[in-house]
Amino acid sequence: MQGGRSPHGSQACEWGNAAQCEAQCRDGQAPSCNSMGEMTEEGAGVGQDAAKAAALYARACRDKNWLGCANLARLYASGNGAPKDEPRAVSLLMSACGQSIAPACANLAAAHTAGTPSVDMSGQVAQARAGCAQRNPASCRRLGSMYADGVGVPVIERRALILLNQACDGGDAEACGLLGGMLGKGERIQPMAITFYDRACVGGHALSCGTLANLLDLGQGTAADKPRAHTLYGKARSTYEAGCEKGDFTACMRLGFIHDFGWGVQVDARRAAALFQRSCEGSPAAGCTVLARKYRRGWGVDKDAARASALLNHACLKGHPSACSELGQMLERGEGATKDPALAVQLYERACRAGDQTGCIEVARRTPAP
Repeated sequence: MQGGRSPHGSQACEWGNAAQCEAQCRDGQAPSCNSMGEMTEEGAGVGQDAAKAAALYARACRDKNWLGCANLARLYASGNGAPKDEPRAVSLLMSACGQSIAPACANLAAAHTAGTPSVDMSGQVAQARAGCAQRNPASCRRLGSMYADGVGVPVIERRALILLNQACDGGDAEACGLLGGMLGKGERIQPMAITFYDRACVGGHALSCGTLANLLDLGQGTAADKPRAHTLYGKARSTYEAGCEKGDFTACMRLGFIHDFGWGVQVDARRAAALFQRSCEGSPAAGCTVLARKYRRGWGVDKDAARASALLNHACLKGHPSACSELGQMLERGEGATKDPALAVQLYERACRAGDQTGCIEVARRTPAP
């Protein structure tokens, strides 16, 4: 939270202005209680005190500031400033994720990706801090991403930008691409976003080459340059083609998107479907989910709800949470499989615990209001 209007509540105090935040919190403004909690947890302009931060987050959460609930969950998960209580942490994160609070979903997803039932990210944060202190670019990128997404730490955009810039300067192309993404958010893309995407692309980050090509093609954030866009599309496509041929199934999936959306090539839905099929046969469950959606809607393939349901089940079992949510929706309606509302609820819960917002929203819809 950087001050101004909070995306998770009403008017928040200016982040870093302790006197203003404390006064507004005393007046019952929940977003300011949350901001004061973040500052207290981080020791930003005030004394660092995890227990006091937990109390401030709890006050914000009681007043239905869902970001406050997500921040409180992190402290319950780690036992820092609050009694360690993993079930309470998961419950709070699921509730906040169901209210579209991105850091809550991100913390659930991070635990799922790490293959652990615990949502305590404090060990990963400590590891990233130690590595970054030793000027390891990958560690600085990871820590910066944590501050950008609110995984294990509060969302502090300024810190994220500083850390990612440090990693980018250290030669981490992915960090340059992440900086481009942060600066390219919103309706108006900042020119510096183009600069960082360019640095990432030069550093070999194919995804950034594709993004930069799209921006140059459309003239967003910079003057349109279709010849260069065509060159960059080709560079990204060549990288993914080579990777796919070598068995990189994520590259197959990304190549599928290029053909699906016509990025530098003619739209070819059937070629895209074949690439998603190849990706699905490998390791990334996401490829199966994308392919399932094409069968469900008949995009580039013959419409086949039963095939879509089977693919989503496969992807869900392989750990792709959005597949679990979409399969739940199909089972709830009896689409492509026998109607089973009870199993649908179980799938929503599974997806939500893994950080899928749709799953959390479906769970929240079925949870009685307190």
